Amino acid sequence: MSALSQHIYYAGGSDGNDFVDSAAVYDPASNSHADLPSMSTVRTHFGMGRLGGLVCAVGGKDHSWAALDSCECLDTANVGAGWSAIPSLGTARYHHAVASTGDTMCAIGGNSGITSVECLSQGAAAWVEVAAPNTARNIHGAAAVGNVIFVVGGSGGIALSSVEALDLSVDDGRWEEKAPMPTARYGLAVAASGTKLFAVGGNIHGHDLDTLEIYESATDSWSAAAPMPTARGSLAAAIVGNTLFALGGLDADYNPVDVVEAYDIEGGSWSAAEPMTTPRTYFAAVAGP
Repeated sequence: MSALSQHIYYAGGSDGNDFVDSAAVYDPASNSHADLPSMSTVRTHFGMGRLGGLVCAVGGKDHSWAALDSCECLDTANVGAGWSAIPSLGTARYHHAVASTGDTMCAIGGNSGITSVECLSQGAAAWVEVAAPNTARNIHGAAAVGNVIFVVGGSGGIALSSVEALDLSVDDGRWEEKAPMPTARYGLAVAASGTKLFAVGGNIHGHDLDTLEIYESATDSWSAAAPMPTARGSLAAAIVGNTLFALGGLDADYNPVDVVEAYDIEGGSWSAAEPMTTPRTYFAAVAGP
């Protein structure tokens, strides 16, 4: 994570009554949430990524449950200006994942067996399709370690434990199979810090999980960590400094929650953080300046 990544931006999803377009930012330093301008489009089951100082909402579903190709970004240096449209996806998609390297973000997989991956670089006029993973998946997680994007778990008709990686710095690169997650699951959240991926929460066979597993890319190995205090799926996660934050999601009764919990990466323990002002699930979050 960049040293500039000091906040967590989140938006959209469902509050249990309706899909929403509202957005907010969490400041870990003050442990507080503040409202942001609403997105121009109500969207759920979407992804968020970063392009430099922009935080971007990518695809999803609208009120009619139609797949969206639209994308919009908020300039973190001028949030009062609101969200602005950027080039639309080549393929409308939801239940996909988004991973960002800082100046490039990629939308991976999604609904109805979409396997394609398309990436947008900062300032580019269009998304560019790159190699597709070996496994079609949706409701999965993704994050980047340097120039390498990882896709983790999800559903391919069954809960998946498989992990694949693509090095964006290699021309015509191909996805490589990596060590599988110990726990197969979908509806999980994935965030990266340094050389590590953190896979938290999720769902399997109708049961919400409190599971946190950590992948070390340098050794291609997984380890178990302390479970979340609150089991949940369809949540969001982001890392600021040495802390992983798990936001919202669905509880065991399939109700959206406002819960925010913080995992101290160095200390290996969880603590409660200030809840969101609105319960959310099927939403997205990303760390940014």
